[in-house]
Amino acid sequence: MLLWRENIPEDWLPKVMANLPAVLVDHAHLERKAATTALNLEKYRDLYGRVEELNAIAIEELQHFQLVLDLLKRRGIPFSQPYPSAWISGLMGAIRNGQRPQVIDHLICCALIEGRSWCDNPPENHDLGGVPWRR
Repeated sequence: MLLWRENIPEDWLPKVMANLPAVLVDHAHLERKAATTALNLEKYRDLYGRVEELNAIAIEELQHFQLVLDLLKRRGIPFSQPYPSAWISGLMGAIRNGQRPQVIDHLICCALIEGRSWCDNPPENHDLGGVPWRR
């Protein structure tokens, strides 16, 4: 998978559980961003033949977003402001200009961001109190 993958620290789960509202709000924002990214990729001529697939991804991600919003509502957690990721901002800031280089870089960044969310010990192996992990 990714060369820089590390084992999950022992204190990861207690930290998540101690900050579950913030984790859930962050998760909601990530689902929303995944949907908007799929839609934004449709602007590239090289991806015009993939518009239906990109729409399907956007719809799926919006459904995930709604699931997390519903969970927030059931738990009485207010949806709040997103916090930017320096890692993602740095990746996206390195995208070159120009139609072909830009689409290639954008797709590589998306793959790295999605790939980083996977790990040796996937979240579905943990009891996070009903958090809807989609992996």
